[in-house]
Amino acid sequence: MTRTLTATLVLLTAGLSAGRAEGPGPNNKLPPPHQFPPSFTPAALSGPQSQAHSAPAQAAPATRVVRPKEETPAAGSVPSLPHPENLTKFDPLAVELKYDEGRWVLAAGATVLKDFGRNEREARQAWYLIRELQLNQHVTIGTPRPIVEYWLHDGHAPDRLPRGIRSLTLDPANLRVERSQGFWVVREPVRVLFNFGASEADANQALAVLQRYGFNQVGLVGQAVPSMLVFAARPQTDAQHLSPARTSGAQRPAHGPGGLSPKHSDKEASEAASFYPAPVLPGLRPGVQPLQPVKFRHPRGGFPAWQDEVSATGVTTREMPFDWRQVAVRHDAGGWKLTAGGQVLADFGGSERDARLAQAVFIHYRLTEQRQVGTPTPVAGYFLSNGQPPQGVMPGLFGDSFHPEALSVRQVGEHYCLADRSHTVLDCGPHEEDARHLLAVVRQYHFDNLCRIGPDDQHTLRLLVRSH
Repeated sequence: MTRTLTATLVLLTAGLSAGRAEGPGPNNKLPPPHQFPPSFTPAALSGPQSQAHSAPAQAAPATRVVRPKEETPAAGSVPSLPHPENLTKFDPLAVELKYDEGRWVLAAGATVLKDFGRNEREARQAWYLIRELQLNQHVTIGTPRPIVEYWLHDGHAPDRLPRGIRSLTLDPANLRVERSQGFWVVREPVRVLFNFGASEADANQALAVLQRYGFNQVGLVGQAVPSMLVFAARPQTDAQHLSPARTSGAQRPAHGPGGLSPKHSDKEASEAASFYPAPVLPGLRPGVQPLQPVKFRHPRGGFPAWQDEVSATGVTTREMPFDWRQVAVRHDAGGWKLTAGGQVLADFGGSERDARLAQAVFIHYRLTEQRQVGTPTPVAGYFLSNGQPPQGVMPGLFGDSFHPEALSVRQVGEHYCLADRSHTVLDCGPHEEDARHLLAVVRQYHFDNLCRIGPDDQHTLRLLVRSH
């Protein structure tokens, strides 16, 4: 009897143990102890624990998980450019400010990035911008002289401008290229931003660049004609708080050429750039023009006055210094005139368009001296900027090019002219000595272009320019 009870207890104990090993019934199933979720496999484990469970894991069939693909931008989502970028790469930490032969330049190794002439303050401000924004790429647009430049960091636009930089807000969504009064311009609805003269290709390239990088702000180094432009693409949250009225040092849309006054804001956009489409962002100032204070020789507080001088050859010349910042367009009973400090620099008759184009030319070149040859009535003349010739043909001007070394004095009728072989360049009046004096002047300053502004021969401004 005792043996029977003992055997029964042993069988009951074995049955209970077997029941625990089988786990819960079919109505309360749990996952096997070593089954992992599909996104996690035992191979990710390491150490003794992974080795202990390696056999069950290999026995189980592998489950392939299909993950959703990450969205990647389409190849054509970034706007392409009509032409390759004229790009220069450099190391921002290697950029140095150098003073070389009386000029301040920014250089990275043997590469000269910018030439600021004698303006040390602008050169130091540019050096600070490059270091602060970690710029390492420089691109220019415009031939033969750059009109627009922009700076990048590893192919991306800066997302801010440092405080204190004079800046102007842009509206990239409403920009367009337009031909206005014969000039190709990039403009917003109520103002012209850039004037590329006769180059439609440069205007289209600039528009594509502004839209590709999303530039909505531009910083300017230099007064009037900038010596450096730095475009930025501020985040939308920041850009919404920017307006021309609140931007540091921003230039408001000009009244007249290049912009509409508030009372005419309902005009069509095509009427905004009447006469000469003067841009609110003039072309970059060439570094080869030295910047130095203008020295006036007229009495303090007085108006600019003509001063007569007699050359070694006996030719009488007249010279008048003036301040380019005081050059203005005036209208009287005789028509439209360009004046500075009470003196008339040029008379354009009934053509306001030519008068305003001439004003833009004086500001662009920063002209400070007018010299005339011939007495008692001047027969020809030229302009200088602090003793230096105006350099580079401004976009929008049409120049008659010639070779200064090939010029000669020829008599045509009763007048003497400067001629390039069979091509007459400049009428020098009835006196041969005046023509020879002007020939010496052209060769001295290496003039090689003659630009004319005016509706007719009686109301024309002639400007001798050195192209390079």
